[in-house]
Amino acid sequence: MQYSNLIRFIFFIFLSARGFLPLAFLVSAAPVRAATVLPHDMAPCVQWAAGDVAAALKDAGVLAPFFAATPGAEIGGAAGPAAVPTPTDVGPDTVNIRVEVHPADGVPYEGFSLRVTGSSVSIVGGEAAGAMYGLLELAEQIRNGGATGSWSRIAATLHSTDQHPAIEFRADNPFIHATDKSLQFDVPMWEAYIDQLARNRYNWLDLHGAHNLTSTQYPNIYPLLVHVPEYPTVGNQAEQERNLKDFETICAYARSRAIHVGLMDYSAEGLAPRGSQTEDYMAHAICVLLKAVPDLTMLGFRIGESGKHGDFLERAYFRGLAMSGRRDIRLYTRTWLTPESDILEIGKAAQGNVDIEIKYNGEQLGQPYQAIGKGGGSYSFQGYIRPNAPYRIIWQVRANGTHCFWAWADSRFIRRAVKTFTLGNARGFTLEPHIAYFDYMAATYYRSPEDAAVYRYIWQKHWMWYFLWGRLAYNPELPEETLVAGFRQHFGEPGPAIYQAFQSAGPIVPLVCSWRYQGPDQRMWSPETETGCFVNNDRKWWYQDLKERAAQIGLAPPHPLDVTDFALPSPMDNAAFSSIKGFLFDKLHKVPDGRVSPPAVSLVLMAAAKATREAVARVGDPPGRAGDEWRLLKTDLLSASYLGDFYANRIMGVTQLWYALWTGSSPDYRNAVAYLAASRASWRNLSATADAVFAPLNNGMRHEPSFQWSLPIPMLEQLDKTAPRVWSRVPHDSAAHPLVFTPADVGQDFGVGVDELNDSYAAGIGFIECRVNGAVAQVRLHYRSLPSESDWHDPPLTMTRVDNTSFTAQIPVGPEGAIYFVELVAANGEARDFPNPLLTRPYQIIEPWDTAGG
Repeated sequence: MQYSNLIRFIFFIFLSARGFLPLAFLVSAAPVRAATVLPHDMAPCVQWAAGDVAAALKDAGVLAPFFAATPGAEIGGAAGPAAVPTPTDVGPDTVNIRVEVHPADGVPYEGFSLRVTGSSVSIVGGEAAGAMYGLLELAEQIRNGGATGSWSRIAATLHSTDQHPAIEFRADNPFIHATDKSLQFDVPMWEAYIDQLARNRYNWLDLHGAHNLTSTQYPNIYPLLVHVPEYPTVGNQAEQERNLKDFETICAYARSRAIHVGLMDYSAEGLAPRGSQTEDYMAHAICVLLKAVPDLTMLGFRIGESGKHGDFLERAYFRGLAMSGRRDIRLYTRTWLTPESDILEIGKAAQGNVDIEIKYNGEQLGQPYQAIGKGGGSYSFQGYIRPNAPYRIIWQVRANGTHCFWAWADSRFIRRAVKTFTLGNARGFTLEPHIAYFDYMAATYYRSPEDAAVYRYIWQKHWMWYFLWGRLAYNPELPEETLVAGFRQHFGEPGPAIYQAFQSAGPIVPLVCSWRYQGPDQRMWSPETETGCFVNNDRKWWYQDLKERAAQIGLAPPHPLDVTDFALPSPMDNAAFSSIKGFLFDKLHKVPDGRVSPPAVSLVLMAAAKATREAVARVGDPPGRAGDEWRLLKTDLLSASYLGDFYANRIMGVTQLWYALWTGSSPDYRNAVAYLAASRASWRNLSATADAVFAPLNNGMRHEPSFQWSLPIPMLEQLDKTAPRVWSRVPHDSAAHPLVFTPADVGQDFGVGVDELNDSYAAGIGFIECRVNGAVAQVRLHYRSLPSESDWHDPPLTMTRVDNTSFTAQIPVGPEGAIYFVELVAANGEARDFPNPLLTRPYQIIEPWDTAGG
């Protein structure tokens, strides 16, 4: 039976007398009575999420007419008040859902309590966003449960749950793309984008820019966005009025999805007046913006690299804020290239109403913890983690330098990362997506019209990125089955196998980025596109790893290279991972070293690459839309696997080559040559896979115009021809012992471990206790003060043995706090660091807050 009068979903009519709105969800098959009750003053986000429940019920074959709750009013059913079920009418096949919004006990901000009792469901949200999340959870459970045909069968698959956000501030951080003189918003795109963020539990849209994709510079957004009457000749008034209206629409739409919007401008120049008028213009522009866009609630400016100091923020932004009369605006800025004294002054002037965005790991994702230490400067957190600071911290996760083109979704990595986003009493994080520095439109990425037509916007390909980061930031303990079910909902039957393929590939690109680390700036390094073989000795910012490409853009070519230069850079976290030369030096001198070694990194990459191809093979060729999407995602995953093979073989080849050069071992030289050949073959596999699908790509931040993965192949061949030359310069020793890897070298268990590692604090002293298992000969304690620029204590402290399994030590801890880890040395000289960097954050923290009461 067809119900043409139910084509449109009309969900809500106010019931003022009772304070609630009954809602009967649309159902197919046969009419189903409904007693769904929503708050009378429901927010748009609650209304929208209720629509998701309606759609899920419809997909499950349960449709019911929508009844208005007032006498004589009715939509799509028999007229009259009797159409609305009363409590005595409610039975097992009545869609019975009740939603309330109030701050109840145990329901924190943005949290919800979903209770299933028989065929009745109740949702209590701490406020509107919590109710929205509860309804989205219900819709997800309905879809994932798989029951169809009747409400009673569906209700039997539902379960009660209480959820609340683990992280207060969960932001997506795209850039507004513009030229130096023009800007145009694609409003429908942004609305679809915001819907995706809301479904995945993001609560902030942190817009930065503007960013010029061609020049990679940052034009001042205000002359492109607002017309300032006091400066009528600045910018094009018609375009400004159009852009402001569009921006207001986007911000209002975000608010309707319980998403707050922040805007951070990067430059005070561009079309703005220069000299003494700049600050006055900016103040008036800010005033216009804030009055016109009431749903914009956070406003920022990048000092430091912009050439402005903290006092500019005060004279332009504080003044503009005061002129607008807005009292609901929070200010924010970034710490990069900014003196700490400026940040402190801004915080004091704002009376604490300011957030600072600190780069999580420079401009790369790298490791799933704050890994950059000494030498990282303002690419890390410096001394900003302090009690009683006049600001709150937001960790800016600059991921778009690491993940540019390939889809990526590693739930283990993300679970680890989100648990570190509260370090320093931080509000949370803001995460760069794939579209921060790259085109929104999918057609620019692919060769064939068939592939270019699969997605309109490239971020649609990366839906799993938003899904995993958003859902796991809200709830890091979200069951794995929920994530797998999300892939099943998207792809159908192949979904679980596709999810597993992403998990297999997940470790490759981040580990390549962090072990082959070429510097903290994304202009230094593009892990998905570079071989890592052409690094200058002095670590300058070479924008291209190919000599001829560097010449094309007017840079002096790098110095003459040979194959051994691959061993030059240190890993991103050189306290947790060893370099090739450091590993070999310690091994030849019999110095225990518990860090993750190059051979261990190589094995992780090789295993991940192999598992990825095996997982991809299990997916097969899905039909229809799923098949079109999988065709492109399969290219990404296979490309990542060949990148993993390349680096695995290159690491082993250069490790054995350096060993041969230091010892004269001819067998190791022959092994090295074989590994290098295998790495070149892997890059050719990568090129054949990726170049067949991707169009020549533009990476403006790396000055890679028309990039193809085939470009480095001739250079790799020339580079590896230097191996015989460097080998000919050293004496060969037929008696040299070949390089042998121990279990510890390759990351295997060698019989020792840590059962407990705890600390306490009193009167400037940290008391560290370690309980071990196995034949441990010595426990060494590595420690330093918390600020990222501090040095590790050298040598490490030998802990005092209390008994066969317990060791203790005391370390000085100042008010800035400290971090530490232990290194276990077995009787045979094997060593291992704990915590394990491949499994968790490789250090424990005594935070400044821990010392305040001591």
